[in-house]
Amino acid sequence: MMMMKFVSLCCKVLIPYLPYPAILLVLSSFILEWIPSYILQTNVLLGVQQLWNALGMFCQQLYQGISIACDHNPSTLFIGVTAGVYYVSYWLPVLLFTIIDMSRISGLLRQYKISSDKTEPPNIHTILKCLLVVHLNQVLVTFPTLCCSYYVMMARGGDFTSTLPSLTKLVIHLAVFDVVDEVWSYYSHRILHLRYVYKYVHKMHHEWKNPISISSDYAHPLDHLHTVIPLVLGPLLMGSSPIILWVWVGLVTFSTVVHHSGYHLPFLTSPRFHFYHHQKPLECYGSMGLLDNLHGTDHTYKRSHHYPIDTTYYSLTPPVPPKQH
Repeated sequence: MMMMKFVSLCCKVLIPYLPYPAILLVLSSFILEWIPSYILQTNVLLGVQQLWNALGMFCQQLYQGISIACDHNPSTLFIGVTAGVYYVSYWLPVLLFTIIDMSRISGLLRQYKISSDKTEPPNIHTILKCLLVVHLNQVLVTFPTLCCSYYVMMARGGDFTSTLPSLTKLVIHLAVFDVVDEVWSYYSHRILHLRYVYKYVHKMHHEWKNPISISSDYAHPLDHLHTVIPLVLGPLLMGSSPIILWVWVGLVTFSTVVHHSGYHLPFLTSPRFHFYHHQKPLECYGSMGLLDNLHGTDHTYKRSHHYPIDTTYYSLTPPVPPKQH
């Protein structure tokens, strides 16, 4: 009976944080590593612990295999593999979303589309223009940024050992990255919306009032640099090992594509907050919304129909905004 109450209490505490992976990972890591040993003797939690241990062994072997394949070369691990993770995390979901947008599948997923433009497929010429800009940004901005960051990491003294970091270290680093990302994204984004900066730099990205997945990297080169910096800023501050960098880059890049997809799909983080920013450019500057709440740049958003259903959901039925009285 006490065990059931404990599990019920954990569920009530953790479920509201499911849209925030780093927070959930931190909480779960403390539970798995530091709860008393007598609780771990229960079948359920013992099974979870054993599953995590097996996953850790697999990740250790995978990490060592990648390190051996790269001849333990720090530059290859930091630049080459990270670039690969970035490109796969970007182009694979972009390809899937673009196929959906350009085909009849979009009609089947119409209930998940959050933009007002639910029927018009993207113009092929617009897609090709976007494809060219994105490719140039990734080759001429993303890759050189990774190269420069590698030398900063070497000077700083990063962790390039082939030993897998502990779960606790991983989630603490991810939590710090989230905070760094929120601070950087919010204040640098507000600078991009200053009159002259917006006109010559950031306006290009806002050509997409109803963004699609491929438009997430469609931007002026300086604007794209602003989005790439938080990928490496947190890891540079923490001196993170390459595998922590890969996890972070993969998560953020995939989330960025989802947040520009125009689809609020089950089991994925909600894109409504950033979608609203494309609709109302003077609101919702940050990545998590914490600083928008602090500075009051989300007032209109909180009164919109998006706010009550801006959450991750776990059924095939999309959430419906409550009726206005």
